[in-house]
Amino acid sequence: MSKRKIAAIVSLAFDSFFDDDDEVEEEITCVMLSSRMIEKPVAKRRRICIQNYEEVVLHYSPSEFQGHFRLERRTVQDILEKIGEKVYRATSLGGRPSCPQKQLLLTIWMLANQEVYRSVADRFNVSLSTAWEYFQRVVNVLLEVSSIYIKWPESYENITRKFKKRGGIDGVIGAIDGTHISITTPSYMSNKYLNRKQYHSIVLQGVCDASYIFTDCFAGCPGSMHDARVYRMSPLFTQIMPNITGDYHLLGDSPYPNATNLITPYRDNGHLTRQQRHFNYLHSATRVHNEESFEFQNLLIFIKLKQFQIL
Repeated sequence: MSKRKIAAIVSLAFDSFFDDDDEVEEEITCVMLSSRMIEKPVAKRRRICIQNYEEVVLHYSPSEFQGHFRLERRTVQDILEKIGEKVYRATSLGGRPSCPQKQLLLTIWMLANQEVYRSVADRFNVSLSTAWEYFQRVVNVLLEVSSIYIKWPESYENITRKFKKRGGIDGVIGAIDGTHISITTPSYMSNKYLNRKQYHSIVLQGVCDASYIFTDCFAGCPGSMHDARVYRMSPLFTQIMPNITGDYHLLGDSPYPNATNLITPYRDNGHLTRQQRHFNYLHSATRVHNEESFEFQNLLIFIKLKQFQIL
């Protein structure tokens, strides 16, 4: 504390001795508090982090692991085996190699839980910048290898057999559906991205086979765009669908245009026949399970949106 402030406090204390005034006492308190805040800055403390959390993860039960990461342990291990070598490279800080498992677990945790970088960095005992670097690295690797796994099938026989076993409809090679991926409100033409549920989004269109594997996906159209228009703008419509002929077809919900290679349910106008209602039931039973695949695909699009704000 400076000599000037010490003298001020002494002077105020002397005055308060002869004058019992609460205002003088308040002045003394204010001077003392201000001196603490201004002249005695709080020393920077070391950030408190969780130590060796990756070791804790190894002791999670299967249900605990899936509850935290939304994926089975064997799935994460399979991903690590496929991309670990690409992820393994020196970090920008210190040039020391970074553990691919730690980077992957941090990234999946970031995707599976609604947490900010600060809390995730504390959990995995890394700095904010390192957490961001890990996330970006794994995301870029996943996007790099995505085309290897998301591809149109070369043969339809096994797919149609599985679909028929599920719902009894012949010739089904995939189920098409769409979902909305929430985004930060764009700074330009934000109304174009406002969907019918009144939040800003982009549209994801995907096709899944009977094993819940994505065979095609298309994303990026504004949330206000109708599913049928998104479909007509997609490479699926312009490049793949013209080659689907004969007895093969996709199944789609009512927003999609009905065609020989894309079958939609009968529109329920209150006058459907018994056979039409039965067909709609089989159609739904064949297609509905594929909607579960969109939960994971939402993560794939989310990791892309994490890298930048739309517009």
